Order: sequence, then structure tokens, then C-alpha cells
Amino acid sequence: MRYVIVTGEASGDQIGAAIALALKVQDPNAQIYAMGGQELIRAGADIVQDHTDLAVMGLTSLPKKLIQIRRAYHQLRSTIDRIRPDVIVYVDFAGFNLKLGRWTKSKRYKNIYIAPPKTWASRDWRNRAIRRDFDLLITLFPFAHEYFLSQGLNSQFYGHPLVSSLRSAKANSNQNSSILLAPGSRVQEIESIMPILRELIVQSPQHNFVVSKISNLSPSIYSSYLEGVENVTLSEEALQNLLPQAQMAIITSGTATLEAAIIGVPQVVIYRTSSLNYFFAKKLIKTKYISLPNLILDKTVVPELIQAELTSSKLIEAMATIGHRKKTIQADYTQIKEFYNQINPSEQIASAILDLINR
Repeated sequence: MRYVIVTGEASGDQIGAAIALALKVQDPNAQIYAMGGQELIRAGADIVQDHTDLAVMGLTSLPKKLIQIRRAYHQLRSTIDRIRPDVIVYVDFAGFNLKLGRWTKSKRYKNIYIAPPKTWASRDWRNRAIRRDFDLLITLFPFAHEYFLSQGLNSQFYGHPLVSSLRSAKANSNQNSSILLAPGSRVQEIESIMPILRELIVQSPQHNFVVSKISNLSPSIYSSYLEGVENVTLSEEALQNLLPQAQMAIITSGTATLEAAIIGVPQVVIYRTSSLNYFFAKKLIKTKYISLPNLILDKTVVPELIQAELTSSKLIEAMATIGHRKKTIQADYTQIKEFYNQINPSEQIASAILDLINR
């Protein structure tokens, strides 16, 4: 069978790759085409459109990317017309995928959305288009699954392809081990957050820090913030390998916050963007929290420092707080792990894709 997987950034690339590998096991004759990056290439997908540099962080960065996004959209439409896939699998990347999904559904293709738009947080009017254009939603968070069911959408929850392998990993309890800093996966995030993290590193000479570098980004993006500082290391090792080595972590909001919870690493969740992006986000977002541990349990499991609250002094206070609350945090993490006790979510998702094709 022929599959098209559409992703738009690093996390989607990882999820798409996990699904591609699972599809190949269940369908040895699978022909997998993708808009993706290095992870999908390693999974053996035929990359028909590179998604590098398509990710958009906030409304203010959209105009700069618009030409690239339009070119990728029309190229992908042409490719789909040529390939005639049995199913199209969309991963996250809401603006692009909602538009493409409307066109593919008009052509009577079968559409599956993994990590569908976060309409539980904002822009719930999108649910009408999702209901019309997508045959199945596969959510990665239990609260999202319950929300989409309540909206009358066809939703399934099988766990998360990127965290199932972490259940056996254990957090490092050594107080002398390093503090992990994960400033995000996008250049805009890193440039916004790294100045604050540099201040933290300089003001905390008693600690050793490790900055998690995204493999496909240039070291120069990070190096200017780390020059002249001795108590920090820049590491290209995968974040999932770095987390078990850390005594605690400071993580930009995203999937990594869930990974830290599954492993059991106490964390401070951070986020910072331009003032204009933040203004629009505050108008749109309806949730009390931004981090996945807090969203999943609907309470403050770990501290969040957002926008003006994100300062080096506030980070130092938050680090001290989680140091004193380790037992409580670990108890909350245990509840979160119970939601992700599924074996091989990627295999279950691949089975759901094949079931839809065969209907």
C-alpha cells in the first residue's frame, strides 16, 4: 500500500518515523512517502518534500515563511496527485495540515490526523473542519482524547510513540549530577530563551549545566550564549538519553516535559516569545497551564515560568522549590505514567491506520 506522512517540525518528524517503521512491519510492501526530515529519512521514507525551516513560532514569524510554506503545499498536492496514496497521515503542524486535509478529502482520500490541532486550548471553531475532513484522530494525551470525544469526533488514544520506551528509565538521584537545560527545538525559541539561561548559569557557579542541542541546528546558535562560561557543556546527545543523567531539568514547554515526567526528572517548565506573539496567544488560549504534566493532571505538578516571569532569579527560586518537593512531584509523575502504560503505541497506531484503509 502507498502512504503519505506529512510533518512540519522535529517532533512530528520523530513521530512520523516511529509510525513509518511500524507500518513497514505490518505491511512489508509499504511504500511510504513523506514531507519530513532526517528521522523519516532514517526510517526509510521517500522524502518528497523537506520540511526543514517550515516551522512557524507565533504569528509574527509567519510572513517570513509564507513563500516557503506555499511552495511546499503546492508541491505536496502535485505529489499526492501523482502517487494516489491509500491513506494520508498528518502529524501536528495544524495550519498547513488542515488546509491540505480539506483538499485531500475533496479528492476522496482517507485522512488520519495524529496529534490533531489543540482546539481544547484555542480556536475550537476548527473542530467543524476536523470533523468534515479527517476520518480518524489519534491523540497523544488522554485529556485531548476525552475532549475530542465530547465534541463528537472519532478519536483514539494509544499512548505516545516517543515516550513508551522511557518507562524503564530512571531519574538520577545524585545531587552532584548536572542540571539539564532544554531551550526548545526552534531557532526562535532558542534565541529568546538562551540569554536568560546564560544568566542562570553565570549566577549558579555551584552547579554544572548541560544544554541540549538540537542535532540539525548549527552549534553557533548556542555558542554565543555560552562563551566564557566554564560550568556548562553543550551536548548533541538525544534528549531522551540526557534526561536520565540529570538531577533536574529546565525545559521549554513541549513533548520534552512529558518525557521528563515519565522518566521521573523534577523540572521547571519555561516559555518565552515575542511580546506581540504573547499578546495574541493570551487572547486565544483558554487553558490554565502550558506544560503537559500540569495539563494531564489539571493541577500544578511542576512550576511554569512564562514570558515576563522567566528570569534568572525566578528560575533559581523554582529550582529550590522543586528540590524540596521531590516526593510530591514523583507521586504526581506516577499518576501520569499510568496513562502511558501501553505497550508499543506505534504498532497500535499502525494497526489503526491499516484498519481504516481496509474499511
